[in-house]
Amino acid sequence: MRKNIFIWVRRVFSFSVIPSAMAMVLASSPGCESTPRASSGVTDRSSAGVFDSPERSAATQSGWTIALATFNGPSARQDAVAALPAIQVGSGFNGLFVEHRKRGSFVASGRYSSENDPQAVADLRRFRNYERNGIKPFGRAFLAPPVGGAIGGRPEINLKRAKEIFGREALYTLQVAVYETRDRGESMRAAEEAAYIYRQDGELAFYYHGPTKSMVTIGVFGEDDVDVEAGLESAELTAMRQRHPLNLFNGMAIRETTLGRTREQGSQLVQVP
Repeated sequence: MRKNIFIWVRRVFSFSVIPSAMAMVLASSPGCESTPRASSGVTDRSSAGVFDSPERSAATQSGWTIALATFNGPSARQDAVAALPAIQVGSGFNGLFVEHRKRGSFVASGRYSSENDPQAVADLRRFRNYERNGIKPFGRAFLAPPVGGAIGGRPEINLKRAKEIFGREALYTLQVAVYETRDRGESMRAAEEAAYIYRQDGELAFYYHGPTKSMVTIGVFGEDDVDVEAGLESAELTAMRQRHPLNLFNGMAIRETTLGRTREQGSQLVQVP
């Protein structure tokens, strides 16, 4: 498995250990980018900038926003707040802020009326294409839905679009849930809603509808994350498994018995279609 500094930088942005050298990594070349501007009239921009209030709770959130770096676990709130200055200074983007959601926190930018807002589409493209020293630290940025928004039927989180959005790097994803009921429509809606809720919490989640079952997966991983022959995985994928250790069936843990030992079925790495 090749060493790739892009994977390292993504890991720095995505998980709780934020070394002080991160700003140095991103700021090692001159120049400064201004933050893409969110659509006007969607929210009060004075409350969205880090100079006024770098944190936003679920109670004050409105509109869609671009998720740049997600943090989970008991210290998610503190980790996200601590990472904000380093990400902002290191990348040169101003006006970033922290949002706290039910399952975690994330560093975000902008506020938009919908995922189809032309400004949102343009800003997201700009973040994903931002590059410094051959690295795209925001290559997997995505639009996070607002809390309490309409759930289900969202084509942008269909796993079938992952390669279209993220390119050849999207080879694998981590399956964390399966839904199967007599009412096929019910299981499809359940998977879509689960994926949407994960997105609300700043997770890069997808749903996928098979012939009889619907699945929920999180993350996109490439050849630098998985060495199938050697059985090796990147630190990012390992951390993702730790955050989402189980593959749930209709919301419940699946118990398996092998050689007399019973255990709960773990989340599974699957190929992106």
